[in-house]
Amino acid sequence: MELQPKAYCFGCGACGAICTRGAISFSADEEGFLYPFIDPVRCVSCGLCQKVCPVGKEHPLAEHYPAAYAAKHRDGTVLCRSSSGGMFTALSDLWALSAGGAVYGAAFDQDFSVCHLRAQDAASRSAMQGSKYPQSRLDPALYRAVEQDLRDLKKVLFSGTPCQVAAMRSYLGCRKVPVENCLFVDLVCHGAASPAVWKAMLQSVSEKYGPLKEVSFRAKDEGVSVHLLKLVTASGDITERAKKEYAFYNIYSSLCMMRPSCYSCPYSSLKRQGDFTIGDYADLKRQHPDFFCEEGVSSLLVNTEKGEKQVAGLQQEAQLLSVPLAEVMQQNLEMPTKCPAQREKFWSCFEREKWAGLQRSYGRLSITRKMIFHIIVPLCRKLGIYNLAVKIYMKKS
Repeated sequence: MELQPKAYCFGCGACGAICTRGAISFSADEEGFLYPFIDPVRCVSCGLCQKVCPVGKEHPLAEHYPAAYAAKHRDGTVLCRSSSGGMFTALSDLWALSAGGAVYGAAFDQDFSVCHLRAQDAASRSAMQGSKYPQSRLDPALYRAVEQDLRDLKKVLFSGTPCQVAAMRSYLGCRKVPVENCLFVDLVCHGAASPAVWKAMLQSVSEKYGPLKEVSFRAKDEGVSVHLLKLVTASGDITERAKKEYAFYNIYSSLCMMRPSCYSCPYSSLKRQGDFTIGDYADLKRQHPDFFCEEGVSSLLVNTEKGEKQVAGLQQEAQLLSVPLAEVMQQNLEMPTKCPAQREKFWSCFEREKWAGLQRSYGRLSITRKMIFHIIVPLCRKLGIYNLAVKIYMKKS
């Protein structure tokens, strides 16, 4: 059997989960991304791995375009712990936890690597709150856990990137598992960042300041508009120093550390895989200043009839404001992230000098990128032409 070429493989793990012979294993390449490998001795050429693979099988779940909302959780504590408006928490409480079900989502493990976990209570679910930029690992055992929960007639909420949601849908379909009790939630995804780069940065932090105790992407210590990576180590909170020394967001914004398949992502459109899509609501302050709050607001797309049926109950957990779909549109709902010309140079630098090299070469924004992020982007948002400007830029570049 042959699997997808690396340029198209999502690394979703569905092929390994579906294989009944244990013929598929996964190994990280030099960029830290997992890819499947087939053991020719164990493989019986059943074709299940090709059948379950979501690549090339993307399609919208509904014929109509989604309904759009600005949304924020009613609990201020939940808002502060969330990256934007707390919709993952609201949906998981409403659909799964209140019914004694299970929630699946991305969380940090003991080494602060990112992997998908299962939760049956609010405390365990809370570990899944907030953005996780490195690609999350989806182990075969987790697919089987979702399957077993659904066969046991439990309510399940599964959240992840669109390709991960598509993979879970495909796996459950191949296994002939009814999905009426499963609510799928996908994210507006800009691309899965390299686990190898993330690990190298964490190692640098630990060597200088001691073992890590806490990591939080998009911490709101300085408000929702500041993308703050909060790092707490044995020597205390080093977030202030980290802003200068560990410029992960600057390196991430170079777009060089994405998984190769992200640059041709078929889900960067309104052909969503989730019953709901959640993301940032970047332009809310200009569009609806009365609904804006510094603690964060999500954009929420309702993509299916199952999702529509949850909206009334969701309003008990969150404040919802119906908005035109055009107001929540952003680049990765229309087109994938563009592969930068310097990507090969970026990885050559990482191979030679690891994190120190990336920090020196990509850790600071160039004058051009400073102008783009701090002058041009805010001006375009103020004028309401940001999405148009992005389209023009993408077509010309």
